Amino acid sequence: IVALAVITGMNIAGMNFAKWMYNLGAVATWIPVLLLGTMALVIFIRFGSATTFSIQSLQLRMNLKEFALCSGVVFAFGGCETASLFAEEIKNPEKNIPRALLVAGLLVTSCYVLGTICVLVIVQSSQLNSIDGLVQAVQRISERISIPGITAICAVMIALSNISAAAAYLAAAARLPFVAGLDGLLPKSLAKIHPRSGSPYISLLIQGMMGVCFAILGQAGTSVKGAYEVLVDIS
Repeated sequence: IVALAVITGMNIAGMNFAKWMYNLGAVATWIPVLLLGTMALVIFIRFGSATTFSIQSLQLRMNLKEFALCSGVVFAFGGCETASLFAEEIKNPEKNIPRALLVAGLLVTSCYVLGTICVLVIVQSSQLNSIDGLVQAVQRISERISIPGITAICAVMIALSNISAAAAYLAAAARLPFVAGLDGLLPKSLAKIHPRSGSPYISLLIQGMMGVCFAILGQAGTSVKGAYEVLVDIS
């Protein structure tokens, strides 16, 4: 809730201010990824792979349980579409948005494929948790190579990355009720612009409050893992 309050305030302060949060989150994303790749190579050379890779194990079995994987694949690319919502705030959008989408798509695909391979080299697939598999892998690295503090550092980086992603989503999603307010499809108050920062501050405040509600409801009668899996599956 504190994190939601902070990122809501940063977005209300305007894109020139909030963009540094997005950039910080991007850096925080790459640190665990690069660390995982390097350590997975070291583990593979010294101990071999924890998971046995074969053609049979890589084949997708078409059943209802594994069909839910499709939503996970789509979820991996979620966020790319938000760039269009900032078209008026992006320099040379006709050129930069398509280029950014292509680069982002290639990077996301590469990181998911290579990242999954690295995690499976370190941890057996049967032991992996769908929520914190990356942290599990880092923890196993810490145990086998004895690097003190590495798990805590990666956990902080992952948390910072996700808070930054939430900040970007909040800013993008707030543009939708804002334009709906402009067109009179939702209350006109949603179309109000902050006099100093130029941000749709009413829309951002409402989005932030809705985020708090979901955060509380997500913990009502379930675990973090349960809430996450429900949200991903219904998407």
